[in-house]
Amino acid sequence: MQAVYALFSDDHVMKLPYFIAISGFVCALFAMSIPHLSALRLWLGVSTVFSLIYIIVAFVLSVKDGKFTRDFVVPK
Repeated sequence: MQAVYALFSDDHVMKLPYFIAISGFVCALFAMSIPHLSALRLWLGVSTVFSLIYIIVAFVLSVKDGKFTRDFVVPK
């Protein structure tokens, strides 16, 4: 019951099924827009740029988050 409530409650938060539907739509749109494999040259360049941006941002944020010393001592 809690899972159904969490899925259908109107709290203006994106839920996993919405992301699955959006990614399915994007995959279908990509499959329809590329009629043959020789047209993938442009997409390969765009994908490489986006992948590098993602990797750099993830690396910078992980270094930034790991720089601070945190006190993980459990109080008695």
